[in-house]
Amino acid sequence: MIEISKSTKIYAFCPAAFASGGPELLHQLVYKLKQKGYDANMYYWFSKYQNVNIDPVHENYKHYNLSHVTELKDKKDQVIIFPEIETGKIYKFPKSTKAIWWLSVDFFFISWDTKTKFKDKLKKKLGIIKRYKFEKMPRLYHLAQSYYALDFLSKKGIDNNVGYLSDYLNKTFLENIPKELSVSNRKDQVLYNPKKGLEKVNLLKENAPEINWIPIENMSFEEILRLQQNSKVYIDFGFHPGKDRIPREAAINGCCVITGKEGAAKFYEDIPIKDEYKIGFNEENVTEIIEKIKDCFENYETNTKDFVAYKQMILDEESKFEEDIDCIFVKN
Repeated sequence: MIEISKSTKIYAFCPAAFASGGPELLHQLVYKLKQKGYDANMYYWFSKYQNVNIDPVHENYKHYNLSHVTELKDKKDQVIIFPEIETGKIYKFPKSTKAIWWLSVDFFFISWDTKTKFKDKLKKKLGIIKRYKFEKMPRLYHLAQSYYALDFLSKKGIDNNVGYLSDYLNKTFLENIPKELSVSNRKDQVLYNPKKGLEKVNLLKENAPEINWIPIENMSFEEILRLQQNSKVYIDFGFHPGKDRIPREAAINGCCVITGKEGAAKFYEDIPIKDEYKIGFNEENVTEIIEKIKDCFENYETNTKDFVAYKQMILDEESKFEEDIDCIFVKN
């Protein structure tokens, strides 16, 4: 799809000195491209509020040992990969080949809507701050992290120059999962991410105070791992902007996963679990959700077998990621 010559340089645009799900994926991509022999680098960008003299490489990503730049001129024979929250930057590089990696759908809109300061509003109105308007552009490609993103792009009329490129769970995380997960030591408790769908979780808690509800927050890596490996259920009724990490981590650690049907959750390809574990959230369905949770408590050993396909998909993601890279980046 994207032709790469021996002299082509590839850059992944990433906020400097910042760690979250998106930057992790961008570092994963550059790391894999370098392993395959490409001249791939990080392109770190400092916001106007940052000290440009600090180390742009966040501590979480130093182990990748990637080369980087903090400035980049527009020229041919280079490919720049932009996350969906930074699509306005593509207009500064008319000569370069560009790819927008849709790591999420929802944050494309959220990142724009949160620019609410007077100066930002004025710059948006004057076109100084831009975002992609789904117009056809030469040398522009689209990469989708989820089938939700593929569907979104198709509905926007973007069907050409589109490739599927998802992600994979951190190897360090997978290496800490025992081959035989405990069944007998599991507790009747529900884990959830308090940053997503909290008002819905609160409604569930009000209707089932007898259940032990545990938010995943302010915990170390080891604490989260231990908690997931000792719990029976993880729920997520928030919006799913892409193939989210925490549901996958919970599933691979043996939790029964119950979700709503928002965003990527409604696509089987993104969360391949049975429909009985995907329940559209509304007040009428609260009882159904609680009953499903209790069913997983009572029949955990049986129900956990329903997640074998999901777990296998998660284990295969890294090799699939490498295959997708080979389909997208073509040496000429």
